[in-house]
Amino acid sequence: MTTQKYIITTPCYSLREIDLRDAQQILVLTNDPDWLKYIGDRGIYSHDNALTYIQERFIASYQEYGFGSWAVIDNETGAFMGICGLLQREALAVPELGYALLPEYRGRGVVQAVIPPVLEWARQHELIFLTALTTPDNHSSIHILEKHGFTFSRIHFEEGNSLNVYQLML
Repeated sequence: MTTQKYIITTPCYSLREIDLRDAQQILVLTNDPDWLKYIGDRGIYSHDNALTYIQERFIASYQEYGFGSWAVIDNETGAFMGICGLLQREALAVPELGYALLPEYRGRGVVQAVIPPVLEWARQHELIFLTALTTPDNHSSIHILEKHGFTFSRIHFEEGNSLNVYQLML
C-alpha cells in the first residue's frame, strides 16, 4: 500500500488526493440526498461508476490543472469525511471552490476549518480569483461562502438550473 500524500494538514483534518480506494465513499457521497439536491445526479450508481468518476473527474483534474477536489480526512480516526478543493469548469474562467461532506460530519465545523487552508493553498499557487456556485436555496453554503469573503456576483445557468455565482479575490 502506498503512503498518502497530504496536500493540506491542519490540527484536526488533512486533505489528500482522492484515489480509486475512495470509490465506496464517493458512491455514498454522490448519492446522498443533499448532494443530489444541491449538486446534482452524476449517474454514480455502482462501485464501477464511482471508479470511473474518480478517474475522469478527480485524477484527471490533478493531472491537467494541478488541483482538484481533495478527500477530507479526520486526523484522529483516518475516516474519509467528504471532499473540499478547487474545480475547473469549462463554463467558468477561474477555478471554483467546492465542498461536500458525508451527513455524519455536517454541522461540526469541518468545512469552516478546511476552507481557509484551501484558500491559502490557492494563494500560494498564484491563483488570483476563485468562484463558488450554489443553488439559491442552499442557505448553509451561502452563509459559509460569505463568511469566507465570497460575494455574490451573478446568476449562472447550467443544465437548465440557475446557480448563484460567488467570487473571491485572493
